[in-house]
Amino acid sequence: RYTEAEAAYREGVVLARGLDDGPMSLAPRLRAWARSLRLLGRLDEAQVALEEALQLVRAAKAPPAEEGAFLNGLG
Repeated sequence: RYTEAEAAYREGVVLARGLDDGPMSLAPRLRAWARSLRLLGRLDEAQVALEEALQLVRAAKAPPAEEGAFLNGLG
C-alpha cells in the first residue's frame, strides 16, 4: 500500500505545483510525499523533497514552529 500512497502523494505535489498557491500550500504536500518515499526506502528522493519543502517554508518566512516540523522530517 505504500506504493499506492507514494503515487497519490506525488500526484498531489504535481497538482499543487500547477495551482501555484504559494509555498505554504506546496510544502506540506512535499513533506507527505517525502514520508512515503522514506517508508519505501527511497531515502535520497525523500531528502530532496524535504529539503525543497524546507526551502519553501523558509522563503515564506513561516514561524519557527512551522520550520521545525520540516526539520524533524530531515532527521
